[in-house]
Amino acid sequence: STWLSIDLKLNGKEDYIKGIEIVDYIKPVYKITSNFDKEYYRGTEPINLNIYGKFYDGTSAENLKLKVSYNFDKDKTVTLDSNGEGKVRIDYASNANDADYRYAYANIEVAGIDEYSSNYNSVPYFPTDYNVRAEWDSQNKKLKLKTNKYNYDAIKNGTIDYEKIYEGESFDQKVYIDIVEVESVKTKIGEFYNVYTGLIDTQNRYDDVKKIISNIEVNIGKDKEEFLDLSNIT
Repeated sequence: STWLSIDLKLNGKEDYIKGIEIVDYIKPVYKITSNFDKEYYRGTEPINLNIYGKFYDGTSAENLKLKVSYNFDKDKTVTLDSNGEGKVRIDYASNANDADYRYAYANIEVAGIDEYSSNYNSVPYFPTDYNVRAEWDSQNKKLKLKTNKYNYDAIKNGTIDYEKIYEGESFDQKVYIDIVEVESVKTKIGEFYNVYTGLIDTQNRYDDVKKIISNIEVNIGKDKEEFLDLSNIT
């Protein structure tokens, strides 16, 4: 490999320094592909991921051991069969703490063998069949609330049409609201040399500390918008 240093100077002073490494490209030994067995998932439905592995000559990657990472901090191991195929269940629903929809994802890597072979895939996941939308009126300090069932027809090939997903029918729903006070706390975690100023700067981490200051219960009627007055809280 070869290291190069790019130095940019302004009025004779160093303004930017960047080091890059030039290496030979290493072709992956395997080609990994995957797909989910559905284009979206609801509630506690099992999320199944089908995995396929082939050598570049087209033959199946039999007994290939893979690591599947998902849900940010979980992972499983799967070994491909004689056809170079495998299936893994992603336990995403059991780890979801809120009702809003999101994308479940899986990242597949060849465990400890070929770091250049990997595959990433994602799919829409809906913990509930409904949503609650809120719009804040800062001038009047009121929160406008409305409920709808998700319009699943707005999902095609695992892609959400965000303008149409909220067009499902409305319904009666009891909503529990936490009013949370958030404070950003700064913590010093180290120091570093600032190449732009030539000085030693402090490196900080900012964490949000949340405190619930009030709990409110609201009944939202079908085909109605409810306005929640928060002037006595904020």
